[in-house]
Amino acid sequence: MIVAGLGTWVLLSPFVFTGIAVEVTLNNVFVGAIIAAGGLYNYYRVQNDVPLSVAVASLLALLGVWLLVAAPLLEMPGMLFWSTAAAGILVTFLSGYSTYEARAARAVVRQSEQ
Repeated sequence: MIVAGLGTWVLLSPFVFTGIAVEVTLNNVFVGAIIAAGGLYNYYRVQNDVPLSVAVASLLALLGVWLLVAAPLLEMPGMLFWSTAAAGILVTFLSGYSTYEARAARAVVRQSEQ
């Protein structure tokens, strides 16, 4: 749920910090929407006793890295730079950890099935 919240923040951040270039706004809106949707998807799976999707968690970790790269690459101004970079760090860490845990859980299930 935290990752979904971070994605929502990234999506909304260009509108909070005014005077942002169009390419920065589009980047944050699209990447933020994907992160929010993926975070909600994995949250839904956990709430319904279905294991996390390793593919979705991996995608979210990669998008977190992209946020870290995009902040200086797109020359985001001031607070938007720091907001996007911080969200990227958190998304990368949380989604990377979720990927690790989901893979470990699948390995345990596979061993118990044999």
